[in-house]
Amino acid sequence: MKDKKYSTKTKALSIVMNIIGVVLFLLPIHIDGKWTIMLGVIADYIMKYFSDFLPLLVVTIGIVSTILFIIQKILKTEIPFLKMLDEGFVWTTIKLIGFTFLVMAFFKVGPEWVVNEDTGLMVLNDVLPVLIVWFFLAGFLMPILLNFGLTEFIGVLLSKIIRPLFKAPGRSGVDAVASWMGAAPIGVLITLRQYEEGLYTQKEATAIATNFSVVSIPFSLVMTKMIGMEHMFLQIYGAMVVASIVTAIVMVRIPPVSWKSDEYLVDSKVDPDETIPEDCGMIEYAVDQMFDRAEKEENPFKLIKEGIVSVFEMWFNLTTVIMALATLAMIAVEFTPLFYWLSLPLQPILQVFGMQQIDLAGPALLVGFPDIFLGPIVGSGIEDEFTRFIIAATTMAQLIYMADIGALLLKSKLNINFFELVLIFVLRTIIAFPVIFVIAKLVFMTV
Repeated sequence: MKDKKYSTKTKALSIVMNIIGVVLFLLPIHIDGKWTIMLGVIADYIMKYFSDFLPLLVVTIGIVSTILFIIQKILKTEIPFLKMLDEGFVWTTIKLIGFTFLVMAFFKVGPEWVVNEDTGLMVLNDVLPVLIVWFFLAGFLMPILLNFGLTEFIGVLLSKIIRPLFKAPGRSGVDAVASWMGAAPIGVLITLRQYEEGLYTQKEATAIATNFSVVSIPFSLVMTKMIGMEHMFLQIYGAMVVASIVTAIVMVRIPPVSWKSDEYLVDSKVDPDETIPEDCGMIEYAVDQMFDRAEKEENPFKLIKEGIVSVFEMWFNLTTVIMALATLAMIAVEFTPLFYWLSLPLQPILQVFGMQQIDLAGPALLVGFPDIFLGPIVGSGIEDEFTRFIIAATTMAQLIYMADIGALLLKSKLNINFFELVLIFVLRTIIAFPVIFVIAKLVFMTV
């Protein structure tokens, strides 16, 4: 490797910004009895002190985005921001349905199956406020994590582990850690941003987004409490991590992930080469790649402008979509027997595995597809701890939840469709379940 001199300004900028990125996104913090990251602390603070205002902000975003969307549909302007809002027939329909649900839920006017605490009101008051806060923080702060060489540094260090196991670049380790310590949508947003910048191929980005965005520790703790298993949190979370690793190793090698293209979306302005030259040490090359990336960030202050654009793109493009998809999914759970019918083929299998109350256990293993918390809610009515252990860990390992990650992936440039998400959800469940079953057997043999 040829020696390359970097200016003191470049080195200082890279080091300072990367320290800030680590503190915000990756450094575990124990506060108020739970593990989280600084970004999670900021998000919790915003949601605590602005909780009454956030649903109004959600509705305002929905109304403004719909008005701009209709203007663009009629006028067909060449304004980049408005062109971004324009959609084909399917997404136009989904956005209009979401807008209708938003207005009905906010004013509590409409049929019971929409204006219900477990459907439209839950999405408006519980799901969307959390997501728009995370979108806001991620839009402004994610460039600090991605644009100054930290992912290049970590990528070199982890390349010899992650590439052979998961067929992904070492830099994807950042996506996973941000999910574990913060929130799964943050990991997905980091992955999508790097894909859009030409740092992942379509296949790599799909593999990372659908396998590395593990449910965060704080969310997992809430889930174990909901299902009444908080006294076994460490065992359940450990089972989920092991199952997720095994599942990822398999999933990246089979369809639909293996069907995806090895092409990049755009030509990147940086070279994401993680191959260590023979004449260079690992740490030395990692530092060189870190400074090389920071050197290409000509004007850090332009990140403010990019952050504003990024936040409004996510808010205006996703709010009504998430409202539509999440509400429809919750309606299917609460007002139809759909998930009970879908679980009928599972019930004989669950009986063979020794699970109890399979009429509840079957649906509990499937209802996580609409929303992450539905599995623990349904499973909380089961008396047998062994069965609840398996449901809790399996639900965490499924990863594809339409109320957040599913909606993000459908609207992304990855070209993932709804049926592929269903297939990924089913395959993850099939692969993770026996791993978790074996771990649960071992755990309950020792208690």
